[in-house]
Amino acid sequence: MVVVNQDGSWNFTNITAAVAVAPTYSNGSNGYFVIYVVAGVYQEYVTITKHQTYLMMIGDGIKQTTITGNHSDGSGNFTNITAAVAAAPTYSNGSNGYFVIYVVAGVYQEYVTITKNQTYLMMIGDGINHTIITGNHSVADGWTTFNSATFVVEGQGFVALNLTIRNTAGPQKFQAVALRNDADLSTFYNCSFEGYQDTLYTHSLRQFYRQCDVYGTVDFIFGNAATVLQDCNLYPRLPLLGQSNTITAQGKTDINQNTGTSIHNCSITAAQDLASSNGTTQTFLGRPWKLYSSVVYMQSFMDYLINPAGWAPWSGDFALNTSYYAEYNNYGPGSNTSNRAATLDQEDMVIDESNSGEPWVQGLMEGEYSDLSVEEPLSAVVALIGVANEGNSIRIILEECLEAANALKKQMWAEVQLDKCRMKEEYVMKIQYPSCISDKTEPNVQISSVEGRQSPLPTVDDKNNLVSTNPVEQKEHLHDAQNDPNYPIHMPSKRNPQIQELWKAKDLWP
Repeated sequence: MVVVNQDGSWNFTNITAAVAVAPTYSNGSNGYFVIYVVAGVYQEYVTITKHQTYLMMIGDGIKQTTITGNHSDGSGNFTNITAAVAAAPTYSNGSNGYFVIYVVAGVYQEYVTITKNQTYLMMIGDGINHTIITGNHSVADGWTTFNSATFVVEGQGFVALNLTIRNTAGPQKFQAVALRNDADLSTFYNCSFEGYQDTLYTHSLRQFYRQCDVYGTVDFIFGNAATVLQDCNLYPRLPLLGQSNTITAQGKTDINQNTGTSIHNCSITAAQDLASSNGTTQTFLGRPWKLYSSVVYMQSFMDYLINPAGWAPWSGDFALNTSYYAEYNNYGPGSNTSNRAATLDQEDMVIDESNSGEPWVQGLMEGEYSDLSVEEPLSAVVALIGVANEGNSIRIILEECLEAANALKKQMWAEVQLDKCRMKEEYVMKIQYPSCISDKTEPNVQISSVEGRQSPLPTVDDKNNLVSTNPVEQKEHLHDAQNDPNYPIHMPSKRNPQIQELWKAKDLWP
């Protein structure tokens, strides 16, 4: 056994030196090589290599023996996030795991971009409101919406945990993005996105957000990605005088695009400033930014602040006949759909939870992250988004017609009846005609598939980053690129006639 104590009274003053003297390739037959680390804060980076086997490290307890790495005070590798990102490898395929950047608690006033070639990068902070990345670029100050983001992600496979990302421009500066996400297979867990208008720009490709907080006012979750928000808190804030809050502004431009925003098992409550106001601010679930805007709220809590109409128009009758907005099994004082633009029949909907994907996907949906290794969450996210967009229970609810589901159940029942008849027939034949059993032909029962039509997926053309003419509601155009080979997910374009869509009632709008 060796002892590490910073005062020099024992073998070593730092852990790295103690680890360096550990034996290699031990088989454990003579027990463990023990390193005892006396209470203290050890600001260093420690690696136990592959050949340092059967090593034991003992401290004086939680919060007594502390090993810490990167520091914003300059004691770590870098003093800012941008420098750390610049040191990340490029074009990784994830086979060797993630390149991890740990950002210690602090306020980082900078603009961070994860470029397209910086793939499979993971950034971990010390928690919401502890590791804070903040900026204040806005349209009012001359930036486009696209370029106003404090944090930009373009590299595939990006994962973020325990961060707060802010844009502090304020409601008077109009569009001011906190996070712009263009990254395929990107994941954000336990992060907070804080802004006012256009907080979270889910620009394109496939994205997953779990147990995150999103604060904003006008269109504060917008874009044209295939986006899933699960177990998140959505906090509408107090907007400018005369403005209304709209949570979503989805940007689907083509009916064949496999994009949309799915909000599942989330909570929608007023932020503190809105909750303490006089209550005259109107808050809507969303409005159609583009012609085929598509948003679904499922099994989520909606507080009193949601306007009974639910959804707001963009301008005149634009997209009222083409947008697809749906609500399923939500609860809370704002969830009543009786006064929506069109009613939603919830009584006959069926959820097939027996076909919910791989077992570890169910673990992800239930929040059992402790059962997942570092590599598995990304695969789980991909599969979960596949559940939401391509098949299984959620697609059956939202995209596949109820008639097909019921027909499948009937056919399964018919198969059971045929099995019973066949067993009875075989029993009779076995008794009366035993020599004929081997020549008996089995009935061929086919169960029709409920798979929907497949369609191409969009890509992104960043050349058209334009600001529209409306100074308050302007947004640059999303790009119509439908043939991206990076999209394996296919969402059927056929809609469920049994679920009345909320935007097929043009004449109900003022």
